[in-house]
Amino acid sequence: MNIILTPLSQVLFFITGVEVQADQLIFLSTLFISLIGSFAYKHFLQPSSVPLEVQLLLTSLFGIWIFYLNWGWYIWVPLFDVVGSYLIVRWTSPLVSHKYVFLFTMSVLSACHLHTLYLFMYGVAGDTSADYTSPMMVITQRLTSLSFSIADGFTRNPDSLSDNQKQHAVRKIPSFIEYFSYSFCFLGIMAGPLVFYNYFMECMKGGKEQKQAPSALVPVVMKWLVGVGFISCYVVGGRYFPALRNA
Repeated sequence: MNIILTPLSQVLFFITGVEVQADQLIFLSTLFISLIGSFAYKHFLQPSSVPLEVQLLLTSLFGIWIFYLNWGWYIWVPLFDVVGSYLIVRWTSPLVSHKYVFLFTMSVLSACHLHTLYLFMYGVAGDTSADYTSPMMVITQRLTSLSFSIADGFTRNPDSLSDNQKQHAVRKIPSFIEYFSYSFCFLGIMAGPLVFYNYFMECMKGGKEQKQAPSALVPVVMKWLVGVGFISCYVVGGRYFPALRNA
């Protein structure tokens, strides 16, 4: 992919005078690919035409591929995080599994932040752009929220739960493919937002809310325009207020 994006970044620099790194173009390209993927998902991967297991598998594999395009073999980090968390949920009591998952995932996330900080501080050649902490934070949110929802569903008296907890409580341990797809679904792997497990599965299975949902064209276009506006402010503003001034 760098074979294509490196010349493109040079062309953009020639036209605009703004240097855009290849890894930044990859990130933007994968966001656009995700948008195309969401269109394909909405029109071709509906539960009425595709088995749920296939739907879950394809959305998770697509999310893994998007992560790999951006950060290469760092993909082993979220895979380790998700598989480790699932083993904890599967083989420990719901009374304590949420605590273990929280400690495990936060330890992995902390290690990611420290590793990225080390790369930026000491300028390891070829790795200074390996900041994969944003998707790791999204995955950590999903894993911890699901583990606490499982604890609410298995260990708490329903009368003691708030309305929000009742809505999100999970009363069945997810299968591996359900857990895996929830963690890696391409619809939010890059920048979120957090979606609770029950709502995610309802959308995957084709709930009533999904059937009655209005067209998403206008909200999506508006979000993209806002994003382009912020990117423009960052790129243009960065030329006049470089980050080195903060040093």
